[in-house]
Amino acid sequence: MKAMDLSPNILLGIKIMLGLGAAVALFWFLRARPGGGAGPDVEKRLQALGDGYCLFSDVLVPTRYGMSRIDHVIASRFGIFVVTVKSVEGRVAGREGDSEWQVKSGGRWDTLPNPQWENRKLMNHLETHLGDYLYIPVVLFTRARLKGRYADNVVSARRLFQFIKGHSRVVLDGDALSAVKEKLARASRGAKGAEGGNETPAG
Repeated sequence: MKAMDLSPNILLGIKIMLGLGAAVALFWFLRARPGGGAGPDVEKRLQALGDGYCLFSDVLVPTRYGMSRIDHVIASRFGIFVVTVKSVEGRVAGREGDSEWQVKSGGRWDTLPNPQWENRKLMNHLETHLGDYLYIPVVLFTRARLKGRYADNVVSARRLFQFIKGHSRVVLDGDALSAVKEKLARASRGAKGAEGGNETPAG
């Protein structure tokens, strides 16, 4: 039997269809992974906190075994907020004492290492690097639905400001806050204050 001849245009069309199919499959794979996907622009949200808050993103702190990366650190007169961001989709269930939390999305179950433990470890590293100040842990879920009861510091995007603004007692004076921000600026990819970098002097 004679082999079927395919014109160059038909071959090109087949290659395009295969490429599009692979791209779609990769897109859905990344969305389904725990923590996969970009999620809402958390950095822009945090920049809108208002005067008196200074945001540092991608903070690298030295540890005994190398370096640890912290998603966001917010320096303020009211304490140092250490923010761990999770962009998983679906329903999240877990308890503070569980080593892993369960994530249900699209009819399948995945596991997520306890983000509170992760946040605590990063906070300890940061304290070793900066010194003895008030550190406030924040675990932010940008896409997931939180089922059950969680600590106050485990929040959705809509509760983020409420949690941070709920801390209103001044615990850092101007000199201490300046020292903290100087160290964080060296450890991150840059400081970003609220509303274009305008900050109210602390103290």
